[in-house]
Amino acid sequence: QQQEAVHAVEGPVLLLAVLTYYPLCKLVQISFTNWNLLKPTWEYVGFKNWNWLFTSTVGKRYMFNTLKVTGIYTVCHIAMVLIFGMLLALLYKKLTKPYSVMRAIIFMPRYIAMSTCGVIFLWMLNADYGIINVTLRKMGLQGVPWLEDRRMAMVSVLVLTGWHGVGYGMNISLNTYSGIQNKKDVKLYVFESIREDAHVLFGFANRQEREMFLLLITVSG
Repeated sequence: QQQEAVHAVEGPVLLLAVLTYYPLCKLVQISFTNWNLLKPTWEYVGFKNWNWLFTSTVGKRYMFNTLKVTGIYTVCHIAMVLIFGMLLALLYKKLTKPYSVMRAIIFMPRYIAMSTCGVIFLWMLNADYGIINVTLRKMGLQGVPWLEDRRMAMVSVLVLTGWHGVGYGMNISLNTYSGIQNKKDVKLYVFESIREDAHVLFGFANRQEREMFLLLITVSG
């Protein structure tokens, strides 16, 4: 059984290494070259790029700005998904059919690939012909530079990722909450998912819910 367990994780670990750690190692290698990602030729320059990043005024400004933007996005995204997910879970905890339909609509974006969501939002938020700005102009209002202004771009990205993730957080919170509320001792059925971009642990209140989840994630398209 131990050998079977080892063989079962060899594939996901190998896939994770190829799709995640190899690109990271390649990025480190490129950082020691003068390659601009466009020219076919390049040569090693040692620590020149690292020296520019940590010692020059421009390099340090770029680095700290990147860290600041990443930190703001991470905090806002986690807070938005957790807070709105829990609020929606409490709002839709009723088991009537209308509430079930609304829960399904909110949960559906989780099954849409993020690349597809990005293309849709790029079209919707386009400053010239995006459906949102077109609607605003027809109402006599001025269009918003959703992607052109750096502050609005951050808001737009947060709306996209929050819309994509809040349904998932809501659904898990709802099902778990419905199954374990008013119980002192709780037993959860878990499923561990290892993908090339994430390592996630799912918890379910009962075995049937987990089996349904496993069935749903096998659906392609």
